[in-house]
Amino acid sequence: MLRLPAIPRLNLKFSTWIMSMVDGPNRCIKLSHDRSIKFWPEDIHKVFGIPCGTIGIHSPEYQQAE
Repeated sequence: MLRLPAIPRLNLKFSTWIMSMVDGPNRCIKLSHDRSIKFWPEDIHKVFGIPCGTIGIHSPEYQQAE
């Protein structure tokens, strides 16, 4: 997946389709009733750019309240 060319409109549709196939509690993408692809937080970071790790992420409102 990481080698696919970055085509913005295709990426949005592909991302939407992939996210619709995600089984969150089992951390896998269900391709069919008997086939799935496991993933880890690092994979989500690489593909979607969503941070992973031990650093807490807070909204600006949260930081102002401290």
